[in-house]
Amino acid sequence: MENILRKKINSLNTILALLIVILHANATSFLPKNGISMKFAKKFFYLINSITDIAVPIFFFLSAFLFWRFTTNIWETYRHKILKRGRSILIPYFLWGILWFMAFFIVRLILPNGKELVSEFITDLSVSSIIQGLLLGNYDPPIWFLRTLFILFLISPVLYWFGKKFKHGWLICLLLMITNCIIMPKYSTPMFWSPAFMFGIYLAQHEDQIINKQTSNSLLISFSTKSGQRILVMVFSFLCISTLFFQHDSFEYYIYRNLGSLVFLLFFIFNDTISEINFLETRTFIIFCMHYPIVRTILQLSFKIFPVNYFTVAFVWVSAVTITILLIIILCKLLQKICPQLYKILNGGR
Repeated sequence: MENILRKKINSLNTILALLIVILHANATSFLPKNGISMKFAKKFFYLINSITDIAVPIFFFLSAFLFWRFTTNIWETYRHKILKRGRSILIPYFLWGILWFMAFFIVRLILPNGKELVSEFITDLSVSSIIQGLLLGNYDPPIWFLRTLFILFLISPVLYWFGKKFKHGWLICLLLMITNCIIMPKYSTPMFWSPAFMFGIYLAQHEDQIINKQTSNSLLISFSTKSGQRILVMVFSFLCISTLFFQHDSFEYYIYRNLGSLVFLLFFIFNDTISEINFLETRTFIIFCMHYPIVRTILQLSFKIFPVNYFTVAFVWVSAVTITILLIIILCKLLQKICPQLYKILNGGR
């Protein structure tokens, strides 16, 4: 059973890494605002974005689940794992920030249009701005996830205790989600992602009943059946389509982001026919840390070459994702050969 779960987690990591790259390869900002066809194209690409957006909360689910599973003593687990996560999260967080700053600074210095090319990442070279950029992860925007995740790990014993204290721990997830719909915290804050993280803790506390399916709960059992799987697919499809009527910063979209990712996760947990998808192997972390500057640069360069319409946007989107993944895999293999120790550190010890 443990081997099957490990394969599922590896497959899920691969899928989530691909979804994150697709999400950040979004080229719709290059489309003209006018025209019926452009509005239709933007709706279509918005739908793709909504589907890929579930990757982030599932990463929080998965991280909390892996942190707290097999826990018999809260503080022993916490002391051991928090130090390990510090090495695998905080060190890469600052290293990637420094490396990308250096890369952007060199591009800005050497290339004639370098300043324009890296304007999304570097606008101010004052000492205070550079320090702030490194602390906040501004030179590699997606790594805000690592900072927020580590903060959630720090406060997670409290969440774990509440989950153990109350029989229906899932109600805490629901309460956190309702609270966030009212106060709407900022996107990168721990509060924003606390429902997803709490559900990961809930999964860890009820692994036998939910993950290993040792339960008499008829609803959970039904998810393993073909009809149950179809219902999950239909619910997920409905939730995705409903986002066409929501703004990304609305509480409705926030509900979708949590419920949509939960439905996807349930489908993945209870589907026994999904084959192993692990062609990225142990590179999902380093792909997460490397992809954004690369894919955004490819987009910028592409639309200096191609005319902007919905056909070229679709082509560039797919091409940018493919080129980014292949380029990172090649760079990973080179770095593994040249400096394996540095590769290991940058990959969070994986």
